[in-house]
Amino acid sequence: GRRPTSRLQDWYCTVPGEGGPKTRHAHRRPASARLLGTSAMAGDDLKSARVHPFARLIAKYPMQMVGAMFLVFFVLSFIGGNAVEVTFGTPSGRNAYSPTDARATQRLDMYIVAQDTIEVKSESAERQTSSIPGFTLIFEEETPSGEPDLSKDIFSPANLEYILRAQEVITKNENYTNYCLRCPTEDSVTCKRATKAYNRALDLETAIQTGEGEAGAVNDALSAAEALCDIVPDTCRIKKCVQDVKQLIADGASNETTIVDTQDCIVLGAKLAKEGACGDLPGCEGASAKKPKCQPAYSPLNYFYDFDKEKFNSRKSSFKKLDNEIDSPKAEDIPDRVSVYPANFFLPRYYKRDDLESHTTRLTVLLGLPLEGYEDANDRTDEQETEVNAWMISVYPELEALRLEIDAAKPGLKLRWLSNNEVINDYFNTILFFDLAAVFGAIIFVGFYIRVHTGSTFLAGMCLLGVILCFPVGCFWTIVVFRVRFFDPLNVFLLFVLLGLGADGVFIVFDAWEQSKAGLDYWTEAHGEDALAVRMSYVWRRASRAMMACNGTTALAFIAVIPSPIMPMASFGILSAFTIIHNWILDVTLVPALILLWDKHLRKNRLCCCLPRPPPSGEPAKLCGLVDDPCAEARTSTSSEVSPARDAKDEGAGGTASHARKGLNRTEKFFRDTYAPLVLKWKVPMLVCSTAFVAVMIYYASLLRADTESPQFLPDNHPLWKAIVGLRDGWKEGESEERGELWMVWGVAGNDASNFTKFDFGQAECNEGPCGEVIWEPSFDPAPVSMQKYLLNSCEEAAKISAPNGRGGDFVYDEKISTCLMKSFRGWLRSKDEDFPVEDEDEFWEKMHEYLAEPEEDEPGGEGYSAYVQKELVRLGRKGKSDEQRMYFMISAVTMDFNPALFYGIPEIQPGRDAAYAFEEEYAGKQPEGQPHFFVTTSSGLFTATRMQEAYISSTFQGVATALGFALFSLLVFVANIVVALLAFVCIAGVVCCTLGIMVLQGWALGPIEAICATIVVGFSVDYVVHYALAYVAAPDKKRAERVTFALSEVGISVMAGAITTLGASAFLLVTTLSFFSKFGIFMMSTIAFSLVVANVAFVALLALCGPENDVGDMRIWAKWIMDKAKGRSSDGVDAV
Repeated sequence: GRRPTSRLQDWYCTVPGEGGPKTRHAHRRPASARLLGTSAMAGDDLKSARVHPFARLIAKYPMQMVGAMFLVFFVLSFIGGNAVEVTFGTPSGRNAYSPTDARATQRLDMYIVAQDTIEVKSESAERQTSSIPGFTLIFEEETPSGEPDLSKDIFSPANLEYILRAQEVITKNENYTNYCLRCPTEDSVTCKRATKAYNRALDLETAIQTGEGEAGAVNDALSAAEALCDIVPDTCRIKKCVQDVKQLIADGASNETTIVDTQDCIVLGAKLAKEGACGDLPGCEGASAKKPKCQPAYSPLNYFYDFDKEKFNSRKSSFKKLDNEIDSPKAEDIPDRVSVYPANFFLPRYYKRDDLESHTTRLTVLLGLPLEGYEDANDRTDEQETEVNAWMISVYPELEALRLEIDAAKPGLKLRWLSNNEVINDYFNTILFFDLAAVFGAIIFVGFYIRVHTGSTFLAGMCLLGVILCFPVGCFWTIVVFRVRFFDPLNVFLLFVLLGLGADGVFIVFDAWEQSKAGLDYWTEAHGEDALAVRMSYVWRRASRAMMACNGTTALAFIAVIPSPIMPMASFGILSAFTIIHNWILDVTLVPALILLWDKHLRKNRLCCCLPRPPPSGEPAKLCGLVDDPCAEARTSTSSEVSPARDAKDEGAGGTASHARKGLNRTEKFFRDTYAPLVLKWKVPMLVCSTAFVAVMIYYASLLRADTESPQFLPDNHPLWKAIVGLRDGWKEGESEERGELWMVWGVAGNDASNFTKFDFGQAECNEGPCGEVIWEPSFDPAPVSMQKYLLNSCEEAAKISAPNGRGGDFVYDEKISTCLMKSFRGWLRSKDEDFPVEDEDEFWEKMHEYLAEPEEDEPGGEGYSAYVQKELVRLGRKGKSDEQRMYFMISAVTMDFNPALFYGIPEIQPGRDAAYAFEEEYAGKQPEGQPHFFVTTSSGLFTATRMQEAYISSTFQGVATALGFALFSLLVFVANIVVALLAFVCIAGVVCCTLGIMVLQGWALGPIEAICATIVVGFSVDYVVHYALAYVAAPDKKRAERVTFALSEVGISVMAGAITTLGASAFLLVTTLSFFSKFGIFMMSTIAFSLVVANVAFVALLALCGPENDVGDMRIWAKWIMDKAKGRSSDGVDAV
């Protein structure tokens, strides 16, 4: 059991004297008198002690209070818990962390809500033409230290066996054929279109050979080939060499030169596209609509393994063949190639032709739509993708099992795998599930320590339950009442914040209750039946003030995060504020009532030899560790006012006789007898060392910068993280690599989100993305001849945007136009021997409706429907309706040399972003009169990354500054002494700087988790300093040394208990897999450690050196003087004349 400290023994013990009992030190006005509302602690004045009405309610109805509070908490928790829906969605590159005030984010939202207005119909005549990501397997030889082992051969016989086994985990799965990417067939619409385009390219070749290859003919072929690329983008190989052919003809090059370039580019590209659309790919021989066949995996085993004979080929000859196919094929080489794709996909970036050695390789297995029972890829696409994802989720555990087997059998060989977002999220959730065991470990540890501190399992369990319920109760107010519905997975961090604050509150209330025992005799004598209410008033006022200071300051620190433009941080701040407010309500309602119930009904039944037991008849109660009668010493004096007697030890500590008593435990004795004298003696060196250390940490804190790398959610050595990093940096790039697009958007004027808040992002009514209603630009009209030309030229000019990508390449990849409606429309018209631009506007709309026609029953749509409408790149009015001659919006795009699945830093993105915005400003001024401007954005949200990183910096430092301002305000209000408040504020700022500095020393930069940590550091830095500050100003002695000794001896043990629980809870995070858990654990432990050290070293040293004495700095005296002046009274209470 806890032992009462000296405060109440000194304040309430009475001695006999004339005129009845009098309180020792009655000439002073102790803090308890202020807490209890008495003007003095003497004689009959105690009988008028003001009892707080709420404390009286708790004392009278503790059982009802507990029942009511738990009933309310359980009901609100049930509602709040059911309202939680974790948000993961990042539609069209729009990340929830994209700053809401950024231009790039607002533009992303504009085109996303515009795309949501498009209704896509299925082309029922089409089958199995849409590929979707499946699995990518990466194999690498490593040294024991985890570095690439360049001396090893990944294609050794033993390694090839494992590569084959890994591939067959997928391809030999019994359900693989239901989900594989099937070979295309000749009866498909796509094949027919590809054949038509290929024949057109052959006609061009003939025209050039016969001397008729003028610029117009090349342009015809160019348009036809590019239209083909829109139809079959996965297999089309057309490159900018078509532009070279056009330039050759314009420059008067010979037919021979032109023919060679035409064959190697236009004809070859059309041929490859036709093969891809009609099933002429290797491994697809014999495929038909009635006998579907899976396309072979894109794997190096196609070179090293004979799947028909089921045996491995010669390594040397196989590698030589792979080496020969690194580059794109020429027309005459296609029949002899293993694959029409360049083989550089399988080789690392450093590989050079004829090396014939590699330490790593990769393969990919694509899946496809539609599935059986669906018309085509657009028929209930979400249902199809859900079914495919469910199958992949069932397969990856087998890959994980094989990975572990390889690690055990052949440690140098590493297997890593990647898949789509749904599969990765499931794998991530599996890791998260095991990491959440850290939460339960922290809960158990905190509960155990509360049990040790209070000696009661009942109190530990019930108080901990109440603390945990604060989280779903906070969700109720946040989500249900205030409609802040976005719930980020990182909100789980709040549980650790809550455990620390909740345990601290339990210790404060419990210690106040235990210390109040010293006044029981006098309260009973002076107040009779009202003694319990008086005691509860003391406990309630003392605890509520301390916890209001701590919880209030922490809540304000979280409130400071709310204005952040990074929406998840703002929602985290709102949820945290509500949760911490309820934790304070718990501290001042449920916890006192539980302690009272336990003390009255359960305490005597505790099974501990050192706990209170019923006394034998006629003997006084003996409390564990307490003197039999805490007031006995005082009653031995016959003087009504006894001067404090000090022994040598107390003299050195500056303590009063109240501190020279029996019954203190070891921790309390340490703070009173050892640490307090140490502080008083060595205060200057302690302060100098603390200041020097903080100054160094301030320097490091100033070096904190935004993260320019991918947010790292797994450790460096985790196989999934290594696969992600390796995918970006470790491989040769080719046309088969996935790349993002720079989009030019016409026809969208804005996004009306007035009926939503930013916290509605990701909800069902917003299509799991940004919310709002699109505002169309009514003046956008592509029909005029000048606008047709302008739209066509804009694509060609955008492809010429030049800026470095930070990786040795250019911002726009190979000057490649990804999609351009007017260019494809022109090619379609020329394939019909019609002219572009279309002079008559009515005819233009007629042709455009034909080109983009929707599919009807068994009839396919127009040739541009799949490339533009199905991909939501254009919305056309409906034929025969009032909006027939209207195009709502249109998107053109060029290809960027940035992988949309990866994260890039500001140095890589910013040059291209600036060049794109400069192009927009320059070219927007060239639009025909009366036409609106377009705007540029990216399909992957690439441009938001730079603003996001900038927002981390601005939000963090603004949040810290605001939180420090709130902290200073709270200190002035609750401490009510300007000197102590300012000293405490300086120390809190020092803790903040130390924590930010240690983040830099850890090698951290400001990403999502680091920004959250940095903005809540103020709330964590306050608690221990505030406890000492409140104890210092509440000390009955007015001298500096006595006040420091009093503060250390009174609250030192509570501060230590709070620090131990928070440090212990945080330690469980250090063993987690996910980096943001381990980072948060390091942050929590660093903050608490610095708070503990600064409070017990720097702050108490400051108080010992320059803490106020007597009433110096007491703001209540100033307030009373001001009020008296306002009422026309003098300072002594006499009315001024």
